[in-house]
Amino acid sequence: MKEAAGEANMTVITIILIGIVLAVGSVIIGQVMQKVGNKANDELDNTGSAEAEEAAAGAIGGLH
Repeated sequence: MKEAAGEANMTVITIILIGIVLAVGSVIIGQVMQKVGNKANDELDNTGSAEAEEAAAGAIGGLH
């Protein structure tokens, strides 16, 4: 009986530890994904504005 109780306790501890690891991993992965997304959006914004400026400069230059 004592062995069964010990195994049950170890199972509960294992399940709790797995839950903690999953929770921490989810938070870390979420933050990393958000940072990568923000960085990608910034790059797209910078690239888009540079291309728009070049197109505008070309159009203005062509009119003169």
